[in-house]
Amino acid sequence: MAELIALYIVWKNIGSMARSRGVKAQPFQVKAVIRWFVFEFVCGFLAGAMGLQGIFVYLAAFAGALLSVRFSFNAVRAAAPKPVIAAALQPDDDPQDH
Repeated sequence: MAELIALYIVWKNIGSMARSRGVKAQPFQVKAVIRWFVFEFVCGFLAGAMGLQGIFVYLAAFAGALLSVRFSFNAVRAAAPKPVIAAALQPDDDPQDH
C-alpha cells in the first residue's frame, strides 16, 4: 500500500513539473506508472533468477521502481516547452511605443 501512495505522489509531482514546463502532463504520468511496474517486475524477476530470496527480491524490485522514478523525472526535465507560434502573437498596441 505504501508503494501505491509513493506512486501517487510521483504521479502528482511529475504532472506539476510537466505543466510548469509548458508540456502536457498526462503522457509523462502514464509512462511513469508503466515504467514503475515494468522496472519493479523485471528487477524482482532478475533478483529471483540470480538466486536471491525473500526480502532481497523485494528490495531489488523496489530499487527497480526507484530507478524508474529517476528515468521519469529525467524525461520531464528533458522535455522542451511548447513552441510559441509566431502568428498567434499579437502586436503591442501601446501608443507610447510609436
